[in-house]
Amino acid sequence: MKKLVLPIDDMEVSFDACTSSIIDKTERSRFNSILADLIVLSDEYFEAGRGGEIYTIVPNDCSILENPAIVGSITSDEFIMLYGYNMVKRPQGRAVYNRIMAAAKEECPFCGGIGHTKNLDHYLPKASFAQYSVFPANLIPSCRDCNMEGKGSGFAKAAKDQLIHPYLDKDLIFNEQWVFARVIDGSSQDVVIEYYVNPPEIWSDIDKSRVKNHFKKFDLAKRYSIEAGRELSGLLDQRNSSLEKLGANSFKEALITPISESDKLFANHWRKVMYNALETDFDFYQC
Repeated sequence: MKKLVLPIDDMEVSFDACTSSIIDKTERSRFNSILADLIVLSDEYFEAGRGGEIYTIVPNDCSILENPAIVGSITSDEFIMLYGYNMVKRPQGRAVYNRIMAAAKEECPFCGGIGHTKNLDHYLPKASFAQYSVFPANLIPSCRDCNMEGKGSGFAKAAKDQLIHPYLDKDLIFNEQWVFARVIDGSSQDVVIEYYVNPPEIWSDIDKSRVKNHFKKFDLAKRYSIEAGRELSGLLDQRNSSLEKLGANSFKEALITPISESDKLFANHWRKVMYNALETDFDFYQC
């Protein structure tokens, strides 16, 4: 739900970096012989991603052979090893890995930046789509919660179930507000911010379902409320000392203006949404 710029490295650069550390010349040549096929597959991935149809990419069939050849003679396990060893552990591939990680600026795009990125997540999991194991556009910087507890190793089998793709999804998902919040017990010292999803009515049913599914999959209602609770602990102390001095209107203006004028908070950022809710909650300024 946080937009990321596409990695500067494409399939060719990433694959070459990874295969360059294969010592055996025959093996390296065997891998390099499939590069043209991988470039075609990467183009198909881009086309599907930009059209909201990544779910149409067919997973590898491992039901008959435990370790089938996926592209040319390269097997599923060999692709996975190419990522796990040649990209993660060898200098040439690791340079590509690090560039992808650095572009996220330590903010996980799946949860909107509340988690700090720890590793790269395969949007299409490598166990089922091994051919995309080292494809930069399939590698998403992710926090531990989103990678391990949220996304897991599953993948969408229908359009409505596709998680938001930080590189390729349509602009409206990132630019239009669909995360909202309500204030519970605004005048008390036990204020709670409750988050929910309400996509624009003009959106397609598929897009509405997708953002709802993404929000639920990553448990964002709970995780955002926890972040809001931390913010509120200091904010309530500020309210208690400022309301009497400034009055409700001046305190509200002092509270809301920095958030509304910030160009660092995107439309569905939990802080922006929280302060939007506080701005319209009459009770919060009446204690």
